[in-house]
Amino acid sequence: MKTKVRTIEQTRFEQITKIERSRLRKKLRNNPENKGEKVRTIKRSDQIKFAQLCATGTIDEIIAGLPMLDNGKTAASTWGWGVERFRQFLITGVPCTDVFNLKGNSKLPFACFSTLPGVTCPGAGECLSLMYCYSFKAHRYPGAFFAQCQNTVLLRFNKELVKHEFLKLQAGIEVRLYVDGDINSIETLSFWFGLCNFRTDLKIYGYSKSWDIFLQWEDKGLRFPSNYILNLSSGSKYGDAYKKRMTSLSCTRGEFIAIDTKGDKSRAAITREAKAQGLGKVFPCPGDCGNCTSDGHACGSERFNGVTIAIGIH
Repeated sequence: MKTKVRTIEQTRFEQITKIERSRLRKKLRNNPENKGEKVRTIKRSDQIKFAQLCATGTIDEIIAGLPMLDNGKTAASTWGWGVERFRQFLITGVPCTDVFNLKGNSKLPFACFSTLPGVTCPGAGECLSLMYCYSFKAHRYPGAFFAQCQNTVLLRFNKELVKHEFLKLQAGIEVRLYVDGDINSIETLSFWFGLCNFRTDLKIYGYSKSWDIFLQWEDKGLRFPSNYILNLSSGSKYGDAYKKRMTSLSCTRGEFIAIDTKGDKSRAAITREAKAQGLGKVFPCPGDCGNCTSDGHACGSERFNGVTIAIGIH
């Protein structure tokens, strides 16, 4: 009897807690439109299959895959609602949600861009294998999932629209490239760096595990934008030799590492665990990017060049 091979992404999705699943079912059942009817729960395996379609399939193949995510409901924020909005986007080319999240949230008060995690993360290593990638938690919500799907598709088929939205950003603001997902090719990196160079008024920063792609850029003798700051995200599949080269890049601020603090997310716990792991002095991330220092946020500041920033796994 053959043993079924399970991908890292499948394992990660299946470890999402039963509590999270029940919350989604309860939310759907409490909607007046759904009263008295059984709500079909969207399978994690179907989310994985659809994410892979968005990253590799044709538009027709992506449309054909939509029924696997349709729970038959059309009320706002249900999966059926998300499916229909996304279907219209695929047919018309008109985005079903903002390409850039301009308002961010209480933890990320910046303009933000995301794609699907996992399928757009060629450098991901232990962050997937050890199941601490927080991005998958957002897939409980149809709006968040399809927003990531949309941007993944746009970068493949309509970069001009992404460029148009980027050029519309308010002057002088901070922009985070990739809250979820990552740079998936040197072509994608070239696209973003071209926009960074065009909008030098913007303060742009991000995190990446796609170190090989950044080093390809360096090896070609190409310059990094002066207004882009990179944090080396822990969990990359690349080793110390890659990290050493990445640290020397002109765009690199330093490392951003995730530490297992056994559920205690306090800054004191992060500091203690970092010391116990022999990491030396670190700047403990409080999880609130807008107020982590009295003068801006550490990850996007050159004042923290060379400083390791640590956060508790969440």
